[in-house]
Amino acid sequence: MKTPREILFERHQAAQPKLDRIRRRALSLGLSREPGAGLVCLWQRLIWPCRRAWAGLAAIWVLLLALNAGMRDSSRASLPARLAPERAAAQTLFQQRRLLAELLEAAAPPPTERPRPVARPRSQRTLNWRAC
Repeated sequence: MKTPREILFERHQAAQPKLDRIRRRALSLGLSREPGAGLVCLWQRLIWPCRRAWAGLAAIWVLLLALNAGMRDSSRASLPARLAPERAAAQTLFQQRRLLAELLEAAAPPPTERPRPVARPRSQRTLNWRAC
């Protein structure tokens, strides 16, 4: 009598050639466990077919980095020149606020005490509550 293992092995014996073909195709595509094979496969499938697009993107990045570096140098040189008018405006505003505070302090009357409210008598009326 055959064991269940032997029965299953006979049933799936036909799948062996298909599995061998899949294994060979995977190894030919570079999906092996060698250290550099995955990178070669990645290069061949992602970068090489679209090399013009990748080159265009690289050129745009180089251009952006160059523009950024150029703008950074010019902004550092003119920073004190740009801050001078802002400092003068801030000083003028501070002086105007100080002058306004002095004028308001001189024109304000001396503080007086607020009159206390007069105590009024409470109502003498009582409430009649009826129980319903």
